Amino acid sequence: MNTKNQKGSAMIVILLIIILGIGGLILFKDKDGDDIKNNDVMMEGDEMMESEDYNDEMMEGESTMEGEAMMESESGKYVAYDSSLLKNSEDGKVVIFFHANWCPTCRLQDADILKGIKEISENVTILKADYDKKTELKKKYGVTTQHTFVQVDAEGNLITKWSGGTDLNGIISKLK
Repeated sequence: MNTKNQKGSAMIVILLIIILGIGGLILFKDKDGDDIKNNDVMMEGDEMMESEDYNDEMMEGESTMEGEAMMESESGKYVAYDSSLLKNSEDGKVVIFFHANWCPTCRLQDADILKGIKEISENVTILKADYDKKTELKKKYGVTTQHTFVQVDAEGNLITKWSGGTDLNGIISKLK
């Protein structure tokens, strides 16, 4: 009889684990049934910050680049997305960087580009597009995640696309 009690107890434990697992999945869904993303709450040092607060308390020296030129140097450009700048690919290379302020790897990439701005050759233009606001642009290039790069020609046609990377040399090496 002890064997039956042990089997029954094991079954109860397994059922509890399954129920708790399903409950955990339900808790991590938003109202539309999508998984909750990292942008809902993020870590900054040891303190938790809501993503709205994070945009107000950006890292020192970081710029949102909304509608204004970020950096232009004698050797290259890193500017906010503007479709008129696609023409730069007639004499060089243009890559669109889909950036989100709440994305830690985007912020690392942004900082590395700024640090190495003088290393960008004069025929390369990096256009920083706001991942959260440029919905039509994301659709056009099939961009489904932030920290995506899209190299385009003067008419805005896709040449190549990739995601990830944290250094400027990685961007430059992938350009065709």
